[in-house]
Amino acid sequence: MEYCLKISVIIPIYNSEKSLEKLFFSIDKNYREDIEYILINDGSKDNSYKLCEEFKNTHKNVLYRYQENKGVSAARNNGIEISSGQYVMFIDSDDSIESGFFDYFLTVNDRIDFAITGYSIVENENTIQSFLCQDFIGTTEKFLEKIGYYTNPPYLYSPWAKIFKKSIIDKNGLRFDENITYGEDVIFVLEFLKNTEYIQSIKGSKYLYSVANCNSLARAFNKSKFDFDMLGTKSLKKLLELYNNSNIETICENKIKQNFVLYCHGMLNTHMNLHEIKTLFFDNVGKYNLSQYNWFNKKCSFIVIGIIIKISFLFPLILLLKF
Repeated sequence: MEYCLKISVIIPIYNSEKSLEKLFFSIDKNYREDIEYILINDGSKDNSYKLCEEFKNTHKNVLYRYQENKGVSAARNNGIEISSGQYVMFIDSDDSIESGFFDYFLTVNDRIDFAITGYSIVENENTIQSFLCQDFIGTTEKFLEKIGYYTNPPYLYSPWAKIFKKSIIDKNGLRFDENITYGEDVIFVLEFLKNTEYIQSIKGSKYLYSVANCNSLARAFNKSKFDFDMLGTKSLKKLLELYNNSNIETICENKIKQNFVLYCHGMLNTHMNLHEIKTLFFDNVGKYNLSQYNWFNKKCSFIVIGIIIKISFLFPLILLLKF
């Protein structure tokens, strides 16, 4: 199939008028006419549509679509359906990009199936932390030998700051799962990787991931989050098995450990009562047989103490301890 454009940038939008102006301004600084921009309005009730219409009317190669509210996965899938670029890229509407971000990917060789770069976490215009990624070009098998690096920090666990070859998406019918509300990102990425041959990793951190709307862990906490995390770990294990990776158990166990500690931290920052927290904690311990792991047996006492007295500041301490 012939592609007229190198990249289709898909932006799902829902009630994003407060952040869209900043995003569009950052795109303007990177604007290229050989890139397609796809704006999917997922049933917004605010003035997002006005900003989208203005951007469409003042730029070339912009597609704007409105859909009834179905969620971010449906919006991304809608964008995939109408995209015409050789590669697909995703940008969230509350994030932004620095100058030169698109240039990272426009120079990628056509044989590359998947390319990834780093990102910076930004809160109220201040950069909290940057993750630069590392330079790599090679086969998927060689890339997966370094998978521990790409899962902590979680470079692979989101669809942004990456490009996906569209022909692979189409050939394998890959889409975001619209039936789950958390963890669909990592499942999509890992399922895509199963079908790749060549991967490129690009050192840099020009994608700006905003946490301005995520200050309250109480609002953000999802009781089913660890279940979704385990789905992601299951997908990771299947990917590593496909390539006969020798460190499967260690990599997956480390990911379970990391996810569970963060999950417990989230619990302690909610408004749930002590009984609810204890029930949720021990339900997950039993469901996933976490007591089988040495790290759990060694550090469980810290977690239980935190739950019993519900002092959330213990968890940053736990995160600093080596398991």
